[in-house]
Amino acid sequence: MSSAAVTAEPVTARDPFFDNAKYLAIVLVVCGHLIEDQRGAAIPHALYFYVYLFHMPLFIVLSGYLSRRFTFSAGKARKLISTLAVPYLIFEFAYSLPRLLLYGKFELSLLDPYYLTWFLLSLFLGRLSTPVWQQLRWPLGIAVALSLLTGMSALPDELAMNRTFAVLPFYRNAGQCSRLRAGW
Repeated sequence: MSSAAVTAEPVTARDPFFDNAKYLAIVLVVCGHLIEDQRGAAIPHALYFYVYLFHMPLFIVLSGYLSRRFTFSAGKARKLISTLAVPYLIFEFAYSLPRLLLYGKFELSLLDPYYLTWFLLSLFLGRLSTPVWQQLRWPLGIAVALSLLTGMSALPDELAMNRTFAVLPFYRNAGQCSRLRAGW
């Protein structure tokens, strides 16, 4: 073997705890959407509200924890674009096609996410803001205050601002995940 050994990026092992937690969150999202139209009956109605009570906060906490060390670099910017911005654009385009086929109108609004794409846009904005939050002394307190203040105002639909600010405390509370993981 030569002295000029090739140095590769270290391969990080996947953590089964987080893989299973993400799987549970995905299953809850799918179940919530499946029973959404059945809310006329008592049991599906109760299940729907039970699932919606925590499925998105679980998703947001996991996303915040997995994004907690995001920093800006050329490689991370490319990964952010390829994993969040590109899927967002693809799904926004895909959601515009039925309107084109059914109504003859092609409407593509990149600033106003359609249907489920709000999560991709909120996560993109959360990751972009992570380096700023890392510099704050009380990020969770500020996130809660921003969430409450924006909840009392009429924000525009652009950039999914209502939802982005509403879930901000869950995203910023990512440190709790490590304590949860230790007790699992």
